[in-house]
Amino acid sequence: MSSQRKLLTGLGLSVLVVLLCAALPNTAHATGVGFYNNTKSRILVQGHSIVKGMIRKGPVLVVDPGKTVYDIYVPVGPRTITIADGLNPNQILYNNVMPIGPVDVLFVVQPLPNGTLQLVPKMGP
Repeated sequence: MSSQRKLLTGLGLSVLVVLLCAALPNTAHATGVGFYNNTKSRILVQGHSIVKGMIRKGPVLVVDPGKTVYDIYVPVGPRTITIADGLNPNQILYNNVMPIGPVDVLFVVQPLPNGTLQLVPKMGP
């Protein structure tokens, strides 16, 4: 009896592990995106992607001057990045579609003379 019980317990644990692994989200198709604020004022950054026909918005990231903030679970593919003025959120300073690849990327947010911003990708950790 004892060996049958051990066998059933082991089998039950194996089935539980398989079910838990199947229930976890697939992170193989996601990456991290960071934003370094190289401006003199606070900015608000938000991205969104289209996943299976649905808009999937990321969090609103508050990035102070000289600081870096990360969005850690971003789907791979085209992502619309919107940056607004931190003091006046209705003032959009940047809105563009960026390709997000399978590796983490850091964007340096730099001001332009016309008052808008540009994103300069910096690859690496």
